[in-house]
Amino acid sequence: MKFREFLERQLEDRAFAALWYETDPSYKAGELLIRLRVRFGLSQAELAEKAGLKRSYIARIESGEANPTVRTLGRILASLGFSLVLDAEPRLPTPSATDDAASGRSDEPSPAPQALYSRPTVSRAIRDAAPPATEQ
Repeated sequence: MKFREFLERQLEDRAFAALWYETDPSYKAGELLIRLRVRFGLSQAELAEKAGLKRSYIARIESGEANPTVRTLGRILASLGFSLVLDAEPRLPTPSATDDAASGRSDEPSPAPQALYSRPTVSRAIRDAAPPATEQ
């Protein structure tokens, strides 16, 4: 089973879906910074100095623990000679969302209780529950 198929199944769970969509932008921001920082051969400390931030904050953004403002992301990207461009894409479809839309209910998942969920826990749950990779 491919990861996307596995994720689509997990997104059928409303609590999981709420958490996934709530935290996904923070993780995408971190992934972007890692890609650019590595591309330019910079350490976290060097990137932080260029952007006028603390190294620990860059580390927290890269790990998905921090939720930087658009202004801060723009500042970091500007220090590398880039501009922030925002875009939107449709969420992965789930059968429950399709059923809800047909019945007139909202396709938004119920909010997940913050005390019980965190993205690292979700990531760990996906990793632990994912079937072993098969060679193709």
